[in-house]
Amino acid sequence: MALFLFCHCLFNLIPAYGATYVPKRTDVGDIYKWDLTEFYTSTDGFYKDMAHIEDVLIPKYESFIGTLNTADQLLAYYALDEEVSRMLFKGYVYANLMLDLDQTMKLQIKWQLRQIKFIHSY
Repeated sequence: MALFLFCHCLFNLIPAYGATYVPKRTDVGDIYKWDLTEFYTSTDGFYKDMAHIEDVLIPKYESFIGTLNTADQLLAYYALDEEVSRMLFKGYVYANLMLDLDQTMKLQIKWQLRQIKFIHSY
């Protein structure tokens, strides 16, 4: 009987919590939005970082082929790898949060995530 009453109360309250109106992002105050400027001040910064990784940092990996036989070279390799990993992680988190923030940009952000995964596969 107690289970019946619990379920009855629970299911009768659900419509009260269900939103019949979903506000647009422009209608919501800034206080209720995530501040992603800690990652990038604009999406241009994101694209700049991804291009820097792809055009500058990834090619540096080739310079380590056959040279990881000294402690200095190994340290330099790990420093490069850490820099790339941090930038990729930052970009990945930013792109995922942007997707959660604004579903109207779904295709563009999915492309950004695909680009990050492609770069990370090097």
